Amino acid sequence: MDRKKLNYSLLIAGPLSILLAYGFINGEIHWSNPNGRPIGQRLAYSQDPEEASESEQYYQTMTLYRQEPITINGVAQLKTDQTYYYNAERGDIQEVYVTDGQVIKKGQPLFKYNEQKAVYELEDTRREQTRLYNQRERLIDQLSEMTGNAYNWQGDLIEGYWTEDGYQYYVSVPIGKGEYVNKPVNPPVMDESGELVAPPEDGSADGIKDQIRTLNQQIEDIDIKVARMLKDQDSQVVAKIDGKVILNQDGKTDSQVPFIRVISEDISVTGSVSEYEFYALGEDRPVNLYVDAEDRDVTGTMIHYDKIPKVSPRSDESNEPMYNASQGSSGTQYGFTVKADEFIQPGFTVKVQIGLPGYVIPTDAIVYEGEKTFIYTVQDGVAVKKEIKLERQGVKQVVLRGVEEGEVVILYPYDVKEGQTIQVMDNAEFDQFDMEGMDYDGH
Repeated sequence: MDRKKLNYSLLIAGPLSILLAYGFINGEIHWSNPNGRPIGQRLAYSQDPEEASESEQYYQTMTLYRQEPITINGVAQLKTDQTYYYNAERGDIQEVYVTDGQVIKKGQPLFKYNEQKAVYELEDTRREQTRLYNQRERLIDQLSEMTGNAYNWQGDLIEGYWTEDGYQYYVSVPIGKGEYVNKPVNPPVMDESGELVAPPEDGSADGIKDQIRTLNQQIEDIDIKVARMLKDQDSQVVAKIDGKVILNQDGKTDSQVPFIRVISEDISVTGSVSEYEFYALGEDRPVNLYVDAEDRDVTGTMIHYDKIPKVSPRSDESNEPMYNASQGSSGTQYGFTVKADEFIQPGFTVKVQIGLPGYVIPTDAIVYEGEKTFIYTVQDGVAVKKEIKLERQGVKQVVLRGVEEGEVVILYPYDVKEGQTIQVMDNAEFDQFDMEGMDYDGH
């Protein structure tokens, strides 16, 4: 160190040493100019430096600047990717409605199966369903003739009364459903003309009611079966998302190969951060993306991030969650998703630069008054007192609003008064003041 730098250091050794300690801890001060002053920091005085006496108080200041973004590695991938395979149980693929590269909408048909076997099975089930309905109807008619009472479609005893709107029916005694018995119900005995000649089974009304209850249970089961078969019989396979078609003809007969993929044209970049960078995540936060393989910059927006870490499955029966951590990482990882504004080849590695909101305020610039915190800034040559709200961001405390980039903040403002005249030296002025005002012989 030459004599000039040595005497300069002695002149402001007290406050500068504290400033250096802050700078090295927070990584915000860098020595790079000939006079060894921190970049972004200048002296300020309350009157013309030529009229200043040796007792004149000088203040150190710092210009606020935005925080440096953090950089996280991510991977580009398709936002959505829906795959459709050939299902041999549904028959052969009869017709394909889309072509390779075609852009389609959600719900649009992709292909159709030739499900003749399923059609036959449905026809057989419906015939069985019709027989059961007819059998129940005959038994109800027989029961009505035997008892002289009226019954509804499933055998409930009904009664009625006259109103202004006509005759009204109501169920007086429900018949219910019987236990399912996997055997045919004996049909009623009829003569050649089709008239009933004798009641079935035990010949009593109670016996007929038991048969109706059993039929009610069988009919309920077969109705459900038919409904499911109708749902499964829809031989058309439709797209579940919007996107572009990738068609592979080999998958038309091979269930191990994707037959159709519907991919979105939007690209997402995914990555994860540790708990130490979690504060950098936020929905709708703009980010910069650098595609290393193409030496290209792309903008994007963070659209999702994990509020809590993902839980990995446990092999034991413990109720304690086991949070997911990336391989090689000593801490929990929080995933995030960024929507890229331009196309990036899926699978490419992307560096995600996440800008951090707020400004880091040096602790030496903060004045505490009770539960409130203030700083002094220099505006138009005057000290202005500002109330600020500190918010924790990782291990740092930042101010998110109320200050602007480029504002000059006074360090160690313990004797500064609001409205006091403060002038900030530019670098050239300070160099001249440094040359003329210091005794390089130590006197």
